[in-house]
Amino acid sequence: MRKTLTQLSLFLFCAFFYTGSLFAQCTEPTGFDTSLCGPGAANLQVTGSTGFYRWYSAANDQSFLDTGSVFTTPNLTVTDTFYVAEFDTGLVNRALQFDGSNDYIAIEDFNYNSTGLTELTVETWINTSNFDDQIIASYDRSDYWRLEINGTSAGDGRVGIGITTNIGTLDLGGNIRVDDGLWHHVAAVFDNGTTSIYIDGVLDIDSTYGATYGIGTTRYGFIGVGSEADTYDGSTGPSDYFDGEIGMLRIWDVARSQAEIQQTMNNC
Repeated sequence: MRKTLTQLSLFLFCAFFYTGSLFAQCTEPTGFDTSLCGPGAANLQVTGSTGFYRWYSAANDQSFLDTGSVFTTPNLTVTDTFYVAEFDTGLVNRALQFDGSNDYIAIEDFNYNSTGLTELTVETWINTSNFDDQIIASYDRSDYWRLEINGTSAGDGRVGIGITTNIGTLDLGGNIRVDDGLWHHVAAVFDNGTTSIYIDGVLDIDSTYGATYGIGTTRYGFIGVGSEADTYDGSTGPSDYFDGEIGMLRIWDVARSQAEIQQTMNNC
């Protein structure tokens, strides 16, 4: 789902709004001037969408107010600001399809070559009906980390992460199955030695082992297959190709809390 946020500022006694692109991911909504003399409610109107609109009190999805091309504000007594997001319904439910045979993505602009790393969060949306070995993303389990289904540590249809710490490799497997053909949000977190797996924002399993991760070799990453690459789009392995859809992948160099994961897992 793509969206464009447009800021609309209301000023008491002569209220108006203006448009200004915050995220240019689809056509920016066009606003119509409105005026308000004295306190009260004002109608804000936009057009130009191929989909529909959602209104917010701030530039984030947690401040949702209403839907539609016309929004009636609360009674105003001071200057206030509102935002409108344009959702292109023609782009809903688009994701990358992996055939489980030879599909993968090579990640070009981010690689590891460090040791003593203390924090990591990997999160993604996946949809699969396959319970067997599948790699979601990898920077080489033996050098850095690998997120997978089944694989080295997890059971059928369950999520696992392998991460190489300063005292050896931890292979942690979860308990919640994700091979039901439905969309699931998967997150793995390393926080100074504590590794956790979250499924749909719920803690599945955690374990403490070591204090840092990474052994200092150069590794480039892949989505949908294992990595043994010291150059971009280099050697893959293991060849446990992902079978299903991946809608998004985020790699953070911080350990995100459960509350932070829950707060943003549904956001663009």
